[in-house]
Amino acid sequence: MPAATRRRVLSVLTRVQTGSAAALTAFGVVHLSAPLVGLLHLGGDVNDRVDAVSRWMLLGRVAYQSALGEALLWTALATHLLAGITKRLVTRFTTAASTRSSEDTRDLKAEETAVVQEPPKRGARLSVAQASGYMLAPFVLHHAWVNRIVPSSPKAPISSLSPSELDYSFVAHTLSHPNAGVKIIMATAYTVLIGAFAVHTSFAIPALLRTIKPASRRKGSSRPRPALLASSLAFALLTSLVALVPMGARGGLAISGTLKARYDAVLSSVFPTRLFFVRL
Repeated sequence: MPAATRRRVLSVLTRVQTGSAAALTAFGVVHLSAPLVGLLHLGGDVNDRVDAVSRWMLLGRVAYQSALGEALLWTALATHLLAGITKRLVTRFTTAASTRSSEDTRDLKAEETAVVQEPPKRGARLSVAQASGYMLAPFVLHHAWVNRIVPSSPKAPISSLSPSELDYSFVAHTLSHPNAGVKIIMATAYTVLIGAFAVHTSFAIPALLRTIKPASRRKGSSRPRPALLASSLAFALLTSLVALVPMGARGGLAISGTLKARYDAVLSSVFPTRLFFVRL
């Protein structure tokens, strides 16, 4: 591929990634701020924490569960994934070919490196940001399927769970489910989702920002390390999630039997939790 064309393609893909990442980051801040609110109620009853988290979440849903908000969110997610995959394919399977003089070629390569950040290498291994992103994608889609798409089904007994019904009581129910298999599967899914999100966010956003302003890359010893940021973010989110789980014999969720049955109808409709409802 001609060097100039390759450089322009990678530059456009990087900027598309950056723009879609900004939209996804805004959604992430709104969506993930809800469980963190529960940490302010650690001294109270678990139902008080679930209620506080759910009320905060409903405020955020006004922004991203409108017709326009959801369309923008899904577009940003699809664009981010496609741009990342395409960029990986271009850097992996193409090389810059140029007939320019050696001096012009050196200048072009220097400019390409400033825009793309990483020099093109055939067979180059995935970066931490890329690997965590590919791990995160299927768990995000599964999370949306379980927590948004299937619960909106009009078929009984799900019967289109409303936003006020599908709050963090659903999350707390899945993580404290009487079926051990369901509980383990959902706890694992949330743990991987949060871990991959924390790593991807902590490593990818600084890298994308450096592609916009490459001149700002300095020694930067005062900047927080991505690994430390990722571990801190994951710890805070996992702690907020555990705080929603009833503990001890006296703990219990104030959820009606009818609503629990509708929650279980969702879980029995999706893979892999449906495997544990066969004999129930």
